[in-house]
This record gives sequence, structure tokens and C-alpha cells, in this order.
Amino acid sequence: YSICLSPAGDTWAAASTEGVLMYTKDESLLFDPFDLDEDVTPAAVHLALEKKEYAKALLMSIHLKDVKLFNRVIENIPVRDISLVTSKIPPARLHWMMQTIAECMAKSPHFEFYVTWCEAILLSHGSYLKHSGRSMTSALRAIHKAVIQTQTDITSTVEDNIYKLKFIEQVCRIPQMDE
Repeated sequence: YSICLSPAGDTWAAASTEGVLMYTKDESLLFDPFDLDEDVTPAAVHLALEKKEYAKALLMSIHLKDVKLFNRVIENIPVRDISLVTSKIPPARLHWMMQTIAECMAKSPHFEFYVTWCEAILLSHGSYLKHSGRSMTSALRAIHKAVIQTQTDITSTVEDNIYKLKFIEQVCRIPQMDE
């Protein structure tokens, strides 16, 4: 028999002959037996993708916390299935998923695709995000930062192109000298 307390004192666990019991004050933490499966491997993720079991593949990749594998999974999920898949994600997994989507969004040329993921998460889990307090703030800020950075990059490119087009227009107005 054993009892352990978390450093914050809001969670504790008891181990007995009956098993391990977890108690917490935080209602947003959910017990997810998906974590306890020893078959959660990168090969299992690839197999689930091949079988078009997108939610299963995504959950396993989130559990493994492998950014490259996660990125491969979400980029192989058809856009039409994103809303359905995001609705299957347990709230306990959202923070890491959103943080990782923000990282991928900042580095990828598939910006609109990642915005579609963000929109689906907000629509599927908006009430949870609203009531989660400060626990999701860092993930939401990371997404906001990626969106603002992309907006800044696009604005700079557009302004540069406008100036180049004005220059070309002025050059075209110069009368040509016949030689």
C-alpha cells in the first residue's frame, strides 16, 4: 500500500491490492485508459493511418508526443474529416495538440490547413477552452503568435509586390526610343 501527493497538493494517488486510484480537485483532468495501451507505437500509428482510422492515429501520435509523427498524421487526414476527428480528441489532450499545431503552423507553407484545424478545435471544444481558465492560455497565445507572424510576412510581401508593380507600370509609361 502506498499514498503519494502531488507537489501542489491538489492531486493524490493510492496504490493498493485493488489497483491504483487517482484523485484530483481539477475536474478538467480526465482519466484516459488510452495511455495504458502498450500497443501505442509509431508503427501502430502508421497502420491506423493506412486503415483510415484517423482519430485513433491522431490520439496515438499525441500520446507519443512525437512532433514529426503528429505532423504526418494531421497532414494525412482529409480536410472533410477534420471536424469529426477533432471532436474525438479528449480535452486532456488539447493543450499539447494546440501547442504543436502552433509550431507546425509557424514553419509550414500549409497555413490555411492549420487554420482549419484551429477552427475545428475551437468549434468542437470551445466551451471547454472557455472554462479551462489559464491552463490553455499558452497554447492559445502560441496559435495567435503564429497567425500574427504569418500576417506580418504576408503584409510585407504584398507591400513589396505593390511597389514592384508600380515600378513596372511607370516603366511601361516611358516612351520607347526607336533605334
